[in-house]
Amino acid sequence: MPTYAKIINGLSDLGMHEMQNNIDFYADLVNKGEKSFTQAFEELIKIEKDSNKIRAENACVKTAGFPFYKTMDEFDFSFQPNINKRELLDLNQLNFIDKQENILFVGSSGFFYIFYNFRSFDESAKESFNRKPS
Repeated sequence: MPTYAKIINGLSDLGMHEMQNNIDFYADLVNKGEKSFTQAFEELIKIEKDSNKIRAENACVKTAGFPFYKTMDEFDFSFQPNINKRELLDLNQLNFIDKQENILFVGSSGFFYIFYNFRSFDESAKESFNRKPS
């Protein structure tokens, strides 16, 4: 089996579908001298990692039973003019987690409940993986 086919099959076997989908484009850039092999490989790895992150986030949303995934950047403050934007953006920093404080939204705050649950989960997951073993 030729080397190219082995690479494509290997990427497929490892579940690196985005690298597999983009390898021809980056091989052309390397062949034309527009990128070095290491630059192309680094970008392919980033594409795969970004794709894995999106897949993981979607799996978390589905597992948690949330109806959608939204970020604070997507919230339309003009739709809810009585909401204190500065206070919500401050909550977005998640300092309440470090302080071990609870937050409570009163009323129909579905978006905020979903957003802060997911955001808190995302940050605590990062913290778990970033901790050095004792």
